[in-house]
Amino acid sequence: MKKLKKAFTIVELVIVIAVIAILAAVLIPTFTSIIRKANEASDTALAKNMNTVLSTAEAGGDAPADMEEVTYLMEQNGFKLENLNPTADGNVFVWNKATNRITYINRDKEVVYSGDNLASGSAFTASGDYWLTVKTAGDIEAWSGLSYYFADKQIADDTAGLTFSTPSSVDTGTYSYQGKITYTFTEEAEVSVYGHVNALTVDAPEATVNNYSSVDTVTIQQVGANSYHEYGYAKTLVVAATAVNANIVIEKTGMVDKVDTSAAPDSKFTNYGYVGILNDQVVEGSADYVYEITTAKELASFRDKVNGGQTFAGLKVALKADVDISGKVWVPIAYDSRDNYGTGGYLYFAGTFDGENHTVNGLSNQGFQPTVLRVDTYGTGSGVPKENNYLYGFFGILQDATVKNLNMTNVNIATEEILLDSVGAIAGFASGSVTIENCTASGSIEGKDSVAGIIGRIYIYKENAQVLIRNCTNNINIVTTGEKAAGILAFASVKSGGTLAGGYFVIENCVNNGNIKSTNYAGGIAVAEDSSSVRGKNFKVSGCENTGNIEAPANVGQILALGGGSSTAQWVIENCTGTGTLSAATVRWDATGTLVQA
Repeated sequence: MKKLKKAFTIVELVIVIAVIAILAAVLIPTFTSIIRKANEASDTALAKNMNTVLSTAEAGGDAPADMEEVTYLMEQNGFKLENLNPTADGNVFVWNKATNRITYINRDKEVVYSGDNLASGSAFTASGDYWLTVKTAGDIEAWSGLSYYFADKQIADDTAGLTFSTPSSVDTGTYSYQGKITYTFTEEAEVSVYGHVNALTVDAPEATVNNYSSVDTVTIQQVGANSYHEYGYAKTLVVAATAVNANIVIEKTGMVDKVDTSAAPDSKFTNYGYVGILNDQVVEGSADYVYEITTAKELASFRDKVNGGQTFAGLKVALKADVDISGKVWVPIAYDSRDNYGTGGYLYFAGTFDGENHTVNGLSNQGFQPTVLRVDTYGTGSGVPKENNYLYGFFGILQDATVKNLNMTNVNIATEEILLDSVGAIAGFASGSVTIENCTASGSIEGKDSVAGIIGRIYIYKENAQVLIRNCTNNINIVTTGEKAAGILAFASVKSGGTLAGGYFVIENCVNNGNIKSTNYAGGIAVAEDSSSVRGKNFKVSGCENTGNIEAPANVGQILALGGGSSTAQWVIENCTGTGTLSAATVRWDATGTLVQA
């Protein structure tokens, strides 16, 4: 009897397991389908909300021009880039640049929802008008035929290269792509490349290719009758012998250091922009080239060229109109670490930027979260922890450069998660011979160290350097969470290998109307390192005025405050006035540089 009962128990268990298996086979797909439909409903609601944001911006005359502006606009409205992936696995959002609307597509390439009024459930037809954010090369392979915006460092660091047999535009976003982009499609079509690219090869006989990127090497093997158009910056452009009928156009804003068309003598070459060397010959008049800027888009394009390695040394840049960059993510012009100053191992601007008395409005670091952070690391490790610091300004780094006749209004720079070191409305950092004249700034700036209204920090690193800051006015209130703050220049120093012998460091006819607050070292006009290499008649502050209130627990000055010292006897401070209040600091200097409290 017991054996029989045990047999029944085993049979019952087998039946139960079988029933469970049957139920699982029936119910799990049902539950999965229900969950997927719920996710798609949530994703559809998100897509609709994003289209509302896009249409509102469009109605206000501020429709995004590219994917970078789309992602920033979404972030401003609470939609983070990392959250813009559908919750339903395998589905994607795409942005149609032509219509400025988002479409939601499922993994079977069917339309779930479309801001372009594509029928729900219809098959989606891929085209280069639709932009997809991608994180890996696999994303591109899975969704071929679209255009692509790089949204992750993983794809940017992939050196394997990308080959497009369909007309697909590419934007590397805030990343620098380490591989080569190759076009091999055969149909007549137009594509564009944006961002920073290591190499670009065009082997597409019916193509029109517009390059807006900064690229080391461009190779034209075949291109269509409408040609290759250079709007960006290429260090080298080579036309191969196979490009028999190539039409190469360097547009007005295009810049190429070296062009070689010698292998394809029948190709057509037209230069409206800047070419340094053509077929091993210096191009006549290239030194007289003036890069003109009239719009925010053109300003960003100029910035991207500098950040792609074009220093503009010996060249002039002219701002021909007022430009509004408010509401846009601003990466500084020549954004890099200042650790390698004087070595040429970093990005810098070395030309002349003439604002022609025009205004750049709305400079802000809001939304600036650089993906490749240019880090200045300080700290000795012996009780002083190392910190990662980032410079910021309209310009990041000037080296042997001139900036003049420029007005910065509604500046809004603030230390958030990023520790800002060397900060100013005009520039964060400069080295070598630098001139800044006839510039003004208004708004507010907060940083950690070396923060000023005009320029954060200047280092002299070579002999005979000439620094001139003249006729500049600061109306920005300055706050540092660390030390060294001033209205015009937050820190001046002569570093190893540098000397003022044969050169000079002059600040003249400058005015500060902003209030200055720091934890240590605050000057109405400037803060300077008190060292024998800086002191002397070659360092002069003259004809300057301070009306701002200066506050710090120690080391404040109406005109000049000294970092690391307490005597201005060997400095030249003349014809300066100061009417702002000085806090009850332990060390204070008046407008003549006289120590009034030690």
